[in-house]
Amino acid sequence: MEKEISTCGAVIFDDNNNVLLVEHLPGAHNLTGKFGLPAGHVEDGEASSEAVVRELFEETGIKLNKGTFKRLPTVYHADIEQKDGVQHMLWEVFTAQVENCALRESEETRPMWVRLEEARDLNLLPNVLEAIREAELLRV
Repeated sequence: MEKEISTCGAVIFDDNNNVLLVEHLPGAHNLTGKFGLPAGHVEDGEASSEAVVRELFEETGIKLNKGTFKRLPTVYHADIEQKDGVQHMLWEVFTAQVENCALRESEETRPMWVRLEEARDLNLLPNVLEAIREAELLRV
């Protein structure tokens, strides 16, 4: 059986009810032009709650502390086609809300605020819409 890779992601809403997505660029492991949540691998010895803080900052420039996030109840599984082949991913997803803030592009991703109703029209990675819907239910 192929090894399952532990990853984490973040559903971030702004104060205008937009969701933060990242477009994968040529420097990313994911296929160029795919859209997803800010996400990435959990490093050895790292808690997923720490990894999500690191990945959010690396991919978007947003700095939040781990106490800001709520973990979604569902742990997602998917086979993700990447540039180096298909990888089986386990994906823990967290959610938070922030005031609309400046975003920073990296060599791997271009972050952007997207209206919820427009997200479904993008070339999304698996489980992104499901995670957004689940995070919406947790919003206060």
